[in-house]
Amino acid sequence: MVIDFHVHLTTVKGMERLFQENGKDPLSKMQKERFMNLAQAREVKTSIESWMKAMKKYGVDRVVLNACDALNEEVLSYVVQDSDHFSGLYYGDPLSPMAIEEMSRFLQKGKFAGIGEISPTWGHYSLADERIFPFYELVQELGVPILWHFGVGFFPFGDLRFSRPAELESIIRLFPKIPHVVAHLGEEHAEHFLSMACWLKEWFGLPIYFDLASIKDLPKYFLKKNSLTELIARFVEILGPEQILWATDAGLPYESNPFESDTFRSLDSLRLGGRKMDLILGGNAARLLKLTV
Repeated sequence: MVIDFHVHLTTVKGMERLFQENGKDPLSKMQKERFMNLAQAREVKTSIESWMKAMKKYGVDRVVLNACDALNEEVLSYVVQDSDHFSGLYYGDPLSPMAIEEMSRFLQKGKFAGIGEISPTWGHYSLADERIFPFYELVQELGVPILWHFGVGFFPFGDLRFSRPAELESIIRLFPKIPHVVAHLGEEHAEHFLSMACWLKEWFGLPIYFDLASIKDLPKYFLKKNSLTELIARFVEILGPEQILWATDAGLPYESNPFESDTFRSLDSLRLGGRKMDLILGGNAARLLKLTV
């Protein structure tokens, strides 16, 4: 089974909500029109039928749509219409009591399978803020994964003061049963996350998962020159294939073959073998999403 764990359903209403919540600074106001135009262009090309056609064409069995730049109801409509091919992740502000109430409704069997893509970088909050603890308590009780974005990123309202990887470790100590997925191998924090994930795995048997979405240009963030293949190989070597998830970060139904991307070619060049590749391409995601395969 092939599962793309990190896909965006981008809509005009969702992008408007993002900028209303986070984009009050001058840079975001300057950039808003550009992002609204992008959302409109993506929305007119996106439907459940166009996604199904693209998935069938390229051999993808399931995509995991996140509601980062869409409304939760818009993502949920895909899941309800075709739960065999679409899973959804709930998006909400962890500081909002309303989000806690919504999660109880949305994160039920047959609805959303997790949380994400959420980001302290965009929302300007510390993960260790005790006001977020009810959110963590509910997520841990439900046993669903959280897809996190740390570091540099797409949106102009990102604030890197709120992107310290060590804060995730402090939350794992307090809520050790939450499955955490770090998007994009942690962006510029990749080495820090890798060392932290290694420590948690070796000493306490606690995994942190990492997705391979939009990592093509990741090596340029580091002073030491490494290739994309070397970067992926290092994560697989240290953590094993059990903690790596294949993902594309697609914002539209695949316009080109995702298996011809630089990231997939680099992964494939490692010649990991059938079982290890099966875990990365879908087995790990199926386990996190509690799918029967």
